[in-house]
Amino acid sequence: MKKIKQLPASFYTRKNVLTIAKDLLGKILVTQFDNILTTSRIVETEAYEGITDKASHAYNNRRTNRTEIMYGNGGFSYVYLCYGVHYLFNVVTNTINHPHAVLIRASEPLLGIETMLARTGKLTADFSLTKGPGNVAKAMGINKTHTGLQLQSKELFIADDGYRIASKNILATKRIGVDYAAEHALLPNRFIVKDNFFGAFKLYTAMIVNLSNEHSLVSNWVSELRDVNVQGDRLRFRRNLERIGEVAAYEISKELDWVEAEIQTPLGTHNSKVLAQQPVLATILRAGLPLHNGMLNYLDKADNAFISAYRKHHRDGSFEISLEYMSSPNLEGRVVILSDPMLATGASIVKTINVLKGDWKPAKIHVVCAIASTIGIEFIERECGTDIKIWCGDIDDELTAKGYIVPGLGDAGDLAYGTKAQS
Repeated sequence: MKKIKQLPASFYTRKNVLTIAKDLLGKILVTQFDNILTTSRIVETEAYEGITDKASHAYNNRRTNRTEIMYGNGGFSYVYLCYGVHYLFNVVTNTINHPHAVLIRASEPLLGIETMLARTGKLTADFSLTKGPGNVAKAMGINKTHTGLQLQSKELFIADDGYRIASKNILATKRIGVDYAAEHALLPNRFIVKDNFFGAFKLYTAMIVNLSNEHSLVSNWVSELRDVNVQGDRLRFRRNLERIGEVAAYEISKELDWVEAEIQTPLGTHNSKVLAQQPVLATILRAGLPLHNGMLNYLDKADNAFISAYRKHHRDGSFEISLEYMSSPNLEGRVVILSDPMLATGASIVKTINVLKGDWKPAKIHVVCAIASTIGIEFIERECGTDIKIWCGDIDDELTAKGYIVPGLGDAGDLAYGTKAQS
């Protein structure tokens, strides 16, 4: 690695947090806790504009013990616990009483990768190691005890090695997980190095539809699915999944082929549009059944396929996908709509798709889920190509070392049908 130089305090005390967030891309995040060195290159950031930004912890001049560090001079760390699971590392910017901050969302590992693997419990240094802010903090060893550290300390700092990213290679888009911020949720305050292996954004926009993007009722149903105070009502949980399936079926129907048909009414004839061919609704048992039922409510003449797929865990913590049962019509030339409430690693979906494609050549495959992870989406894109279209209720960035979505909603199958015995 080239010789690096710590960023000066003046880098952080500038007034424009958006500029700082972009300038942090390509810089080196360095930690040296207990004389153990880890470094990674920053590839994704989010800017928060203080008291006027509804997504900021300091919105409307909110001051708490946790956020007090944001009201000081720039150049200090702000670390907090998110969803009770992950620590998130932020860089405080601007000057006293201007509580701006930049969240470090993703980085590319450089030095100390074995240490990062040990800290995260991961077995291999794949793209999930430092993708997502929780994974960055965990891999780099950052936790709540490091909040308030000056970023010129020996333990934690950001440095410049001369690496530069051209403006054309930086994507600006909306921030993640801030739907509560109303119109401010749509601000393009998230900055990503295009096509970086560890960045949380790939060019899959044509293959993914987030049904919550338009602040529709889907967003409300997903919120209830996530809410621990609502999840105990199994009927309501299943019904919310079913509703998402209904909306997905309606939206997907717009992309199906239709033909003109003459129908007879009691008083005459009428030219109408009907489906040229019924799709096949496929689901992964058991958790996918409510989504499947919702789609079947709208596409009520569709054929159906059922697949049994589950994670077979090994003693070393790894797992493989076991697919033991499938009941399906002939899928040759058919449109297949495959449902599974949680698209986490993407392994179950990919294995199912490969089996379906191995026996037949479907005309098109759609995937419907309640919540998808960016990692799972990118895995499907990499393994299956962009001809698979994904329709989801919402998108989360984080996966645990065991491959579960954070914040997610928990085990959808257990919440819908009861806890299963572990074999």
